[in-house]
Amino acid sequence: VPMESAKANRFIKERAEILQKIYKDRILTTSDIYSVRSAYLFLNVKVFTHGKSLGMLPSLLQSAQMMSILEGYAVYEDVNKSKLIYEQTYVTKKSGGKLNIRLKDQYDILREKAKGEGILH
Repeated sequence: VPMESAKANRFIKERAEILQKIYKDRILTTSDIYSVRSAYLFLNVKVFTHGKSLGMLPSLLQSAQMMSILEGYAVYEDVNKSKLIYEQTYVTKKSGGKLNIRLKDQYDILREKAKGEGILH
């Protein structure tokens, strides 16, 4: 994840302070360090249509065929999304701005195919 060095250093420093509070004078393992360096990935996915049922998964949940596009993602320091680390948007919302040119053709095709009964029926 690309990040400004000042922001990365702040993140690492804050996590080191948390480690000192939790483990005090104990010798730290790699696992200890990783336990406080969690980050949260949020995906922005648009589902255009769904198709036939693919049956039951081992978790006893139904599985269905779907057509979707990843419009972007964000990485946060916390689950409440108050401290953004990085964000990447591939497609902008209809109300604001232009569509990212790299995905425009694919997005237009999916929009067209998703009309009516969808492409998976």
